[in-house]
Amino acid sequence: MKDTDAAKRLREARISAGYTTQVEFAEKNDIAKSTYSTHESGSRGLTAESAEQYGRILSVSASWLIFGKEPFTINVTSSNNVQPEDINYQAIDVTGAVKAGNWVKIPNWPQEDWKATICPIDDRYPRIKLFCLIVEGDDMDKRYQQGNVLRCLPIKQDPEELIPGKRYIVHRMDDDGLTEVTAKELRSHEDGSLWLWPLSNNPKHQMPLELSDGSVKIHARVVGCSSDE
Repeated sequence: MKDTDAAKRLREARISAGYTTQVEFAEKNDIAKSTYSTHESGSRGLTAESAEQYGRILSVSASWLIFGKEPFTINVTSSNNVQPEDINYQAIDVTGAVKAGNWVKIPNWPQEDWKATICPIDDRYPRIKLFCLIVEGDDMDKRYQQGNVLRCLPIKQDPEELIPGKRYIVHRMDDDGLTEVTAKELRSHEDGSLWLWPLSNNPKHQMPLELSDGSVKIHARVVGCSSDE
């Protein structure tokens, strides 16, 4: 996944920090030369972990490396040039997509295709590693739009953890072992059964799933969205 803008900022930060070559930077900081080269060339996008690692070494913010926009600024009078100002933000990896009707062998993207995004720090989950999924398609278009990024909290399918009215990331398996990854809203019926509802204007994506169906499993709760949650 090409990311040339982040690569240019990474190169700028490296040079500003006094490292004249990629090799010098990699060797002095015990980083694999090939890994760093793919990041600075843009042939591989920065993950949350790599952006934070480089940020610590180069005295820049992970947010600036990834997006390069306010409130993350360049201080041209500083020897380090770029100053971290994103104490209320964190980098989280986008690891896949949610899309009805898209059946895949492996639910997540290959790790080399992961790309970090910047999200507000969520004080509700200080010790839990969140992940992000991008919305594709229209099966939740009453709530989320194509291109929205969902922040997800990994959970076990424990009835005590499930909250009707919240949105969840759902994996559904077919007989061939393929998986469909979608976002759905959990609802409780009068008989006590739990159902997962798409919030779609598309008639093709309006059929609810009963949670007790053996082919359905909840993997995470949606706790935020790039638009709002």
